[in-house]
Amino acid sequence: MVKKTNPKTSKPRRSGVHPSHGRRERRSAETRERLFRASLDLFARKGFTETKVEDITEAADVGKGTFFNYFPSKDHILLALARCSSRSWNRR
Repeated sequence: MVKKTNPKTSKPRRSGVHPSHGRRERRSAETRERLFRASLDLFARKGFTETKVEDITEAADVGKGTFFNYFPSKDHILLALARCSSRSWNRR
């Protein structure tokens, strides 16, 4: 496998990260993913209605306000899950 390098620095690129995305975009995607995964884990363990936004932000190690920067409500986590599932089914 040939590693691609960043032409500006000649350093190998991280796999899975688009070369035009900067640090801010990568960190934003990582935070969204942490919130999403923490939510799904808590929904599975405690149930959707018993899981509070505070539980999610604590598990994802972010502030409560950060949650609302990525998802307007807990319900939107389920919408994101539905979109992911839909894309998965469409690929088959």
